[in-house]
Amino acid sequence: YYTNVTISGTGIKSLQNATQTFINEDLNINGSILLVNTNEVLTVRRALKIATVVTTDIPDFQINNNGQLIQIEETDTNSGTRFQFTRNYTATNVDYIYWGSPTKLYAVSNLPGGFRYEWNPIFSNSNLTQGNWIAPSTNNMTPGKGYIARTFNGSATDITLPFTFRGQPNNGTFTIPISRGSYFGNGTTTGLDYTIPSNPNPITVTRWDDNWNLVSNPYPSAINALTFLSSNSNIEGFVYLWTHQQGLVSTVDPYYYDFGLNYSATANYVLYNSLGVSSGPVSFNGKIASGQGFFVLMRDGPATTNNLSFTNSMRYIASTFEPYDNSQFYRTTPSNETTIGEEEKHRIWLDIVSLKGDSNRTLIGYVDNATNDKDRMYDAITRIDVNSLKIVSYINEDDPQEYSIQGRSLPFNLEDKVRLGVAIPSSGTYKIGIGSLDGMFYGNQNIYIEDKLLNIIQSIKTEPYTFTSNTGIFENRFLLRYTDSTLDNADFETLNNIVIVATNQGELTIKSYIENIQVVTVYDILGRQLFEGKGINNLSFTASNISCVQQALIVKIKLENGIVLSKKVLL
Repeated sequence: YYTNVTISGTGIKSLQNATQTFINEDLNINGSILLVNTNEVLTVRRALKIATVVTTDIPDFQINNNGQLIQIEETDTNSGTRFQFTRNYTATNVDYIYWGSPTKLYAVSNLPGGFRYEWNPIFSNSNLTQGNWIAPSTNNMTPGKGYIARTFNGSATDITLPFTFRGQPNNGTFTIPISRGSYFGNGTTTGLDYTIPSNPNPITVTRWDDNWNLVSNPYPSAINALTFLSSNSNIEGFVYLWTHQQGLVSTVDPYYYDFGLNYSATANYVLYNSLGVSSGPVSFNGKIASGQGFFVLMRDGPATTNNLSFTNSMRYIASTFEPYDNSQFYRTTPSNETTIGEEEKHRIWLDIVSLKGDSNRTLIGYVDNATNDKDRMYDAITRIDVNSLKIVSYINEDDPQEYSIQGRSLPFNLEDKVRLGVAIPSSGTYKIGIGSLDGMFYGNQNIYIEDKLLNIIQSIKTEPYTFTSNTGIFENRFLLRYTDSTLDNADFETLNNIVIVATNQGELTIKSYIENIQVVTVYDILGRQLFEGKGINNLSFTASNISCVQQALIVKIKLENGIVLSKKVLL
């Protein structure tokens, strides 16, 4: 802890306290070089003043990868441009990196690689949609605005390279404009999706598609994503980070010991809000690194331009000035840190996986401050399209909006059910299973998938649920639930034990020990009806004329008292 500090003389100077050094007034650098190494933090309450020295091109203040300069006062009184900040990035030859500049007047053309773009949410496309990548509108990077650049590093595999920004470090409050286009549902905020014909695949347009804005962390230090979101109520309460993580993330199963769920998701973004991160509990810690560009979604409404603000208070914990982790820059390898915070959280990450390894993930969790209606900071909307494998959730039966992250209320209700939607790009066999768990779900609380098409309720705590589907979007087939009871006043497990279904050489036999059997219906796993017997009125039933080759079947049994049971058998 220091008051005023002047660094002069010759040579390279380093911080005395490698973890965090705090200067309560100004920092003056005059002639010598101050080096902040990896993971070191220098906090200055007021100004950074770097003297003008013309005898060398070596910057007088250098911060290595993951190091940080934090400043407290919002009024920017920094002087001097002999500052450099180095950020390592990991990429292949075909990757795009999402950037933002932590220094003033940094040229867009200096970003590594080529094909440099910014996102214009109100750009009018030839197919009557809005939003597209365009050439940068200014020569210098605007603090708080995001840019992308393709790497062109000549490598077919990931390599890590350093990149250095130079100039005067950004400090204080930054306000940048954000915009949204004109489609918001013909005058309402509940506009329906519509489809634009396209070859080979149609394009689904939603009311959110012209609301995206690419912004960035403007500081040479990390910022807290939740503080940023809380301070900007004109955007939806989540951030959207590009990861471009392809291939296997890990060779170790994350949940099941015999079922690989760690294929990369078809979507290359992760969403983060107060409930957590959509891709898993350890993939992002909620601290947006310096130099990082990311998307936000402007709240829906008529076409307009508004402002988004960044402040120094997003850079540190207010009560202690403690810094945030600055190491999670995409694209680099994510760390294994996760920050749960003080809220009570119980979360399930659900995956849908194809036989060829494509996968997608959604997060559903129960948390202190959420409700079972839409909550800005706990629910993250998404879109569903038949061209990509996708699993989403819905808040209720009436709301058509899909969510990648959904927060629900505590205390936990065992009878709660969450409607799931899936997009199936090609007919085949798929699995819905657990990617990760925490809280009470990591313990004894069971988790079930209900297949409403086949009347199956299966626990996915020990193995994923396997189903076959045709191509399409299915918004009402599946439920996430926490009991296997389909009846209000009967014990489902008991009923299953006293209604016996057996097969023998193509013959199906059913015996009931409580009520007469009224109707028996048999389906294949695609949901096609193979057999129906009505008016049975007997405790036992046998059928041998079911047309099928050896395969799994679903037997639906209706008893005289109205109870309906389903059994899965192999005929």
